Amino acid sequence: DYYEYILCRTIDGGLTQHQFSLAIYTSSTGSKQLYSAINGKTYSVAYPFELDKWYHVAFTAADGVIKLYVNSELIGTGSYTQSAATYKPNLTIGARSTNSDGSSHDYRFKGWLKDIRLWNIVRSQAEIQRDMHLTSLEGSEGLVGYWKLDDGQGTKISDYSGNNKHGTLQGGKWVYYM
Repeated sequence: DYYEYILCRTIDGGLTQHQFSLAIYTSSTGSKQLYSAINGKTYSVAYPFELDKWYHVAFTAADGVIKLYVNSELIGTGSYTQSAATYKPNLTIGARSTNSDGSSHDYRFKGWLKDIRLWNIVRSQAEIQRDMHLTSLEGSEGLVGYWKLDDGQGTKISDYSGNNKHGTLQGGKWVYYM
């Protein structure tokens, strides 16, 4: 069994408590699930992910309801409770932080990530479907971070949301898409 984290923000003081996370879980039998955690509550839905195939995955969370999407299709819903916990300020893309300062990681994603978008508003299924192939979202309402993971060199990961939440590449490599 193993997890491959797409993104993760953990709650201070606990490696298993996630403010939010999104991952692919593979069981010992090889079956796959889209896995998410909100405020320490986990939720997953079986999905037949195939090797060498691109997928658009998304999740929304509001009012105690989490929704998971693959290629803009809703594949499942779950519930969570709001929390008053203290959160780490750092978002980890492509792994899970294993210590309080975010400098060590495990459960690395074993594939390619083209971009990561983070919103502070709940996107509808229609909005997810409409925007999933767009590459220019600057100035969009509620867009907190937009990291194109195919544009760089060196270690800077630029934020294209206009909010200047740039990141640092650690242990990965740049891939250029055609």
